[in-house]
Amino acid sequence: MQSVVTAETVVMILAVWMRCLGVAVCAATFGASAMAQESAESAAQRPLAPLPGVTPATTATPGIPKWSDFPAPPGDVPTVAEFAQRVKTQTAASDKLAAEVRVLVWDKEQPEPYAAASIARINPVYLKPVDAIMTVEQIERLAEDLRRRAVPPPMAD
Repeated sequence: MQSVVTAETVVMILAVWMRCLGVAVCAATFGASAMAQESAESAAQRPLAPLPGVTPATTATPGIPKWSDFPAPPGDVPTVAEFAQRVKTQTAASDKLAAEVRVLVWDKEQPEPYAAASIARINPVYLKPVDAIMTVEQIERLAEDLRRRAVPPPMAD
């Protein structure tokens, strides 16, 4: 079973991601504005020195990645329209191929005409038995020559 991704599916997925991104941006904006609205009174009440018994971390916590470790987001992501066009192009190519395959003639019932056409392309000399082309003496000389040439060279020291 093949999975087909349509343009509508892509649009739905992008819409969900855009909503999530909007919520995250909104939360970050409200959090930043709340921190910026700290009054002078609350700043005066905050101790300037570190709390007793609290030591600042000098190194990163092992096992937790830094933001610099994460890869940058891709910049060449196709738009919805580009993606839809790619899907349409692929679908058209698939339909064209299916139409070409439908008109093919799959003839397995009569192999004789195919065999005759194939044999007609072969050089007739190769279709004859070897003793019809060469005499027995020629065959023996050829075999002896092949045996002589098949001897391996001497081993290198």
